[in-house]
Amino acid sequence: MERKNPSKDGNKPRKPAVRKAADENARVHKNLEGFQIGINTFGEISSNFAVERINEFLNKNVPDRRLTDSGPESGTEAAYETAG
Repeated sequence: MERKNPSKDGNKPRKPAVRKAADENARVHKNLEGFQIGINTFGEISSNFAVERINEFLNKNVPDRRLTDSGPESGTEAAYETAG
């Protein structure tokens, strides 16, 4: 049984979905302007910012849900304390 090709001309297979170009920069906070991150061939995360700088930014600008009971997973702190 022959399969019909869903492409318009019937001879060429469909092209894969188009991805964004790697050159396009994502919108970032003004303090992280120029920040780039990637994964090398060994699976290691590489960045042009030091980890300390990223952690400093996160500590200043992102609230830690573990320190408040208002997070969506409230009550999980006790589970971490008893498990470890």
